[in-house]
Amino acid sequence: MESIADDRYPENINRKDNWIVSFDIQKRLEQFGYHVVGTAATGKAAIHSASELSPDLVLMDINLDGAMDGIEAAYEIQRKYGLPIVFLTAFSDEVTKKRPPVSIPWHISSNHTVNLN
Repeated sequence: MESIADDRYPENINRKDNWIVSFDIQKRLEQFGYHVVGTAATGKAAIHSASELSPDLVLMDINLDGAMDGIEAAYEIQRKYGLPIVFLTAFSDEVTKKRPPVSIPWHISSNHTVNLN
């Protein structure tokens, strides 16, 4: 299936550590006309993807592979490229919710069933 991409639907990077959830979210986004330009399993790869792919939005999981978690990666992406970040994660406890830097516009969604209607 070919993605529909135009100015109404921003390009984004979809980052989830669970590949099944990532694939499901990517397919749902594409069904609604969004163009997913890349995925990344580590914070370092997400930062590199943001640089190379220039998305309009980054969907970020907090729990990533490697030494850098999603909050640290999101901070670097926002600092270097000014991109908006939306956290999609199963980790929605109060400590996790308080970790994102206050200087970054962000939102945490712990509901993996994303209603895009």
